[in-house]
Amino acid sequence: MSEAEKFEDYDQLSGGRAAVTVLALILGLAAPVFGLHEHLNLRTGAFQSPSYEFPILLPALYLAMFIGTIAFLSSLMRMRRAGVLWRHILALIAFVIAAGAGAASVLAGFGYQWKWWTLEQALFGVLPSAVFVALYALLLVVFWGMLSLASRSRRGIWAATLAGAIALVTFLVPLNQSLRARSLPPIHDITTDMAVPPEFVNALSVRLAWSANPATYAGDEIADLQAQFYPDIQPITLRMNPKEVLSRSLRVIERLGWEVIAVSPQEGRIEAVDTTFWFGFKDDVVVRVRPVDGGTRVDIRSKSRIGVSDLGTNADRIRRFSRALLNER
Repeated sequence: MSEAEKFEDYDQLSGGRAAVTVLALILGLAAPVFGLHEHLNLRTGAFQSPSYEFPILLPALYLAMFIGTIAFLSSLMRMRRAGVLWRHILALIAFVIAAGAGAASVLAGFGYQWKWWTLEQALFGVLPSAVFVALYALLLVVFWGMLSLASRSRRGIWAATLAGAIALVTFLVPLNQSLRARSLPPIHDITTDMAVPPEFVNALSVRLAWSANPATYAGDEIADLQAQFYPDIQPITLRMNPKEVLSRSLRVIERLGWEVIAVSPQEGRIEAVDTTFWFGFKDDVVVRVRPVDGGTRVDIRSKSRIGVSDLGTNADRIRRFSRALLNER
């Protein structure tokens, strides 16, 4: 710390008053941010809130938001005189909060895999809360930057930069997924043959045990949407005999890391399961190989076990398989 910074620390607010100011800043900002979070939960009914059981909590919530906003604005003005050291502490606190938000966001999916909570709790409880915590940390970083510019001090810049980066990623990844869901059709069954799609056989019992989406194809209802949004999903024709194509398809599936659950050379069928990385969703895949004039036609179908919209996952899976099959030697 330079002599000028030391002088600023001693000449500004005392340690106790500065600590109270920092605490008021953090708690004051927390009240409106998390009050907004709870307000949105009440308006959307995303998940059960204690405010439903205790109606008095709702006006108390708005009162806390108001008082918190006043405390935040007051402490923000006082922080200009709180000294370089306390602004550094503010940056460190922002980093800890951002790291916690990032960890919670990651654990939303893995926690569901590990059965820590239900899918609804992960999607509508843990993940949105992590996003709001990240937003809170991001606001603290912004206010740290404002105070540092005013005092021309860069103390705590690394903590603030890391906090901002973590918070931004934690905030933007779910936002991107949400925007992607709005831009894609609410379907989860994609196939290269919409007229006569490949049928699941061995996967039926597993899907029933999961209480999964029905294995039957919904027909024109989703075929029209697939044709509109995924026109590139088409069958593949190879100038090879069906036995060679089936063997090649099996090699591709194993290299992609899918779990093979059935191979029927007589019917020209391979069934497999692909598990997503974050939430561990299991999607069923069936590959069908049939002889046609001039070679062998390969059709593939990928269907999610749960959910309404797959966010384009099944179409992307078919694209990866098609590219790998064409490049397989």
